Amino acid sequence: LLALNLHGPRAASAGFHLDVSPLAWWLTQCKVFLLYLKLTFWPWPLAIHYHIPYLTTLAQAWPWLLATAAIACLSLVLFARRYAAGFCAAWVFAILAPTLLVPITTEVAAERRMYLPLTAIAAIVVVGGYGVALALSRSVSSGWSQGCTEPRRGDFRRSCSIHTKRSSRFNARASEST
Repeated sequence: LLALNLHGPRAASAGFHLDVSPLAWWLTQCKVFLLYLKLTFWPWPLAIHYHIPYLTTLAQAWPWLLATAAIACLSLVLFARRYAAGFCAAWVFAILAPTLLVPITTEVAAERRMYLPLTAIAAIVVVGGYGVALALSRSVSSGWSQGCTEPRRGDFRRSCSIHTKRSSRFNARASEST
């Protein structure tokens, strides 16, 4: 596949032989990666071409570099521990790897590169949101039921309190038992 594309239509616009240094490309792609994530959750402003200047030094790129490194490390840990979210995060990085690693001078960022990785992010959000909602509903319902049943448990501690505590004037059987 590589041999077929060496002299293909994009050979003059992609690769390490161009005017962009690999370090500048990789630093800029940290910012682009976070732009992709932002557009995933807040798709504004959408554009056909993004004019993102190259970040050439660590001083320019450190906020995006740290955030991207943290996400990559978290993804690696989750993947190593065989969590589904780790697989999805690794999928995002693997799909974006060719364009994040190899310089393409015609476009620094393109939304269409996120079409396939977006499915993994959507899976993480949907399944993770379901898990959080399920955990919250369990904690809320168990707290509610415990709060409602605790006073009633005290009624069953003594045999005659259940008959006398409740309104026996509306219940003939309770009135006979007391």
